[in-house]
Amino acid sequence: MKHREQVKQIRAAKKWYHKMMIAEGQVHGTDYDGLFREAIAAVNLSEGLPPEEVDKHTKDFFAAIGEDFARAFRGRNSSLFRRIADALDVWKVRPEPDPLRAAVLWACIPPDRPHAIQDVIAKVRVKGFQNSERQIRSLCKELGLQIKSPMGAPKKVGQKNAKEGEL
Repeated sequence: MKHREQVKQIRAAKKWYHKMMIAEGQVHGTDYDGLFREAIAAVNLSEGLPPEEVDKHTKDFFAAIGEDFARAFRGRNSSLFRRIADALDVWKVRPEPDPLRAAVLWACIPPDRPHAIQDVIAKVRVKGFQNSERQIRSLCKELGLQIKSPMGAPKKVGQKNAKEGEL
């Protein structure tokens, strides 16, 4: 997955743990990731078992999927199947993890408040990255994370006001 696409998916994710999972390459970032993971797990659990030995959760999952598909058939909702097919095409390619973005997201937990850039840099360095403040600040902005801005430039000591004619 291209980094721009990945960043777009990270920014679009509603929950911070979804953002982390996308950055770490654990999910593909489609709307159907959860459905696909559960379906694969259900098939793996039930494969090779006689129907009477399949657990209730797996049977309920298969029944719910069948019912949802039947409703889509009845409503002639072909766009649902196109969206599922497009998401399945995305699943053909393994997502690439981006450890630096994942480290920056990890350093900014909880993501709903601003973080001091020095704290973020320290946490990112704990993860083994030696990136500059500028790079980390840029990644935070790219990912939509809030960084506390300094109160302003420090006062210059030893210089007089040039407007008053003092040098």
